[in-house]
Amino acid sequence: MKKMDYIWVLDFTSGKVYKYNVGTSWNHGEWNPDNESCEEFLCDLGHNLGNIEWMCTDIDYVTEG
Repeated sequence: MKKMDYIWVLDFTSGKVYKYNVGTSWNHGEWNPDNESCEEFLCDLGHNLGNIEWMCTDIDYVTEG
């Protein structure tokens, strides 16, 4: 299983996109969370799950396509 280093969040309330580096911040780089852990993490940061879309990835940049 590929390790996910980032959680990207599209927040419809603020109209912003957020990127959280969870690969190095959690468990000494060994955090590879399940959906429930990710959602708990995002709620702890103040996001409302009903107003966001999120994904985990190993990519740290936005590409145009």
